[in-house]
Amino acid sequence: MNQQQFYNHICKKYPDVKYNGEDLNLNNMYAKEIFKRWHNVEKYPKVTDIVTELNLSERTIYRLAKEYNMGGRWEFHKLNK
Repeated sequence: MNQQQFYNHICKKYPDVKYNGEDLNLNNMYAKEIFKRWHNVEKYPKVTDIVTELNLSERTIYRLAKEYNMGGRWEFHKLNK
């Protein structure tokens, strides 16, 4: 569903709820949270640390990282050495 479809669904099902324009896509929300942690290899040296923090599967994290072109973490491991 795109944003307009989400909005239409909310209006029909919950007429008393007012939509304020925020992004309702869960994948986008997860991707933002993963991105915050993806390049912070000092605090999250392993992907399993991100898994534990966000309570998502490792597969989901890798899928969203690839889908949103977050790049490789190994580059940042090299920079921190």
